[in-house]
Amino acid sequence: MFLQGLLFGSVEIREEAALALLDVINLTTTEALGPFVMKITGPLIRVIGDRFPGGVKSAILKTLAYVILFLLSLSLSLSLSLSLSLSRSR
Repeated sequence: MFLQGLLFGSVEIREEAALALLDVINLTTTEALGPFVMKITGPLIRVIGDRFPGGVKSAILKTLAYVILFLLSLSLSLSLSLSLSLSRSR
């Protein structure tokens, strides 16, 4: 629903959809959000290139920043898990 609003809504709907996605990302665990990161990121990147007012672009950039932080935390947790499993196997 948020992605549809982001892609096809009015200026106000697009901004609210981006901020709603930001809330979803903040409230969702890494494990639950993982499979949907690419599905969320694609429309955000697609819309950021369109001509919209600063409010829409600001909301999209904030959301993309959180997606990047999510990916970094996911990467760090995977690295830590791999490191721990390798150290246990020795």
